[in-house]
Amino acid sequence: MDLKWLDDLVALSETGGFARAARRRMVTQPAFSKRIRALEDWVGVKLVSRDSHPVTLTEAGEQFLVSARRINEAVLAAKSEAQAAAGQQSDLVIFTAATTLSQRFFPKWITEVKARHPELRARMQYYGHFNAHFEALINREVDFFISYHDGSAGPYIDSTGLIWKRIGTSALLPVSSPLEDGTAAFALADPPGGPVPHLARTEGSYLGAVLVSHIQHWGLSLDDVFELTSTVAIRNMVLEGHGLAWLSSESIETEIEAGTLVPAHADKWRVPLEIRLYRLDRRISGPAESLWDQVESV
Repeated sequence: MDLKWLDDLVALSETGGFARAARRRMVTQPAFSKRIRALEDWVGVKLVSRDSHPVTLTEAGEQFLVSARRINEAVLAAKSEAQAAAGQQSDLVIFTAATTLSQRFFPKWITEVKARHPELRARMQYYGHFNAHFEALINREVDFFISYHDGSAGPYIDSTGLIWKRIGTSALLPVSSPLEDGTAAFALADPPGGPVPHLARTEGSYLGAVLVSHIQHWGLSLDDVFELTSTVAIRNMVLEGHGLAWLSSESIETEIEAGTLVPAHADKWRVPLEIRLYRLDRRISGPAESLWDQVESV
């Protein structure tokens, strides 16, 4: 029996659907269904009532779910106790975040937190694309995930089984390199005009998905002359005059102040964002719980 099957059952019970549970567990729906079947085969009874909508657990499944949660907690406790016995228990609080947030937002925020929580010891872990950060949180590889959130037209985030707190605000701003007179070299017209050279984000980026939904809603005509993964690469290409791009406010503070980047439009087509701190809605480490209490009290 694979322990991850227990987390699969918990996810299914909390989301009420195979598709949503599979997204939360970061696997395809066929693979997720196969794992639930494997768990049922191991237990020897039917755990899931597949005919109901939303999906529900059978009476046996509900009973097994109680044990599954208890087993997960016991395994984590056993790991912690073994580390403590070996003198290897870490008091580090582990975070993950996208590069821009880890480099531009996190240092200032954690300084404020540490002023109230001076014994804090922390590590920032990086996992690449957006889904990998969420997967690390769900798999308990990290205590907290710091992420942007767009509540209007952006992609849906399944936060079932998670709790969060807003710890900051940001915005995606359309910016361009300037002309000699200080105006934008690549300006957005109102109403929208012909195609404007645009530096887009590659597929798999949360902010990229946010922008696609907003741009479609606005009806803007853009020519995606480049697709890039990192905010730094996009910012550098804008600075070199290759087109306009939407960049988070904290990633371009220095350039806006220096005038090396300017707004592509004075007051339109900005995307307000929240910055959220996510955690599991279940037991986490003592130091992480202590930090959460400090953050909650702000």
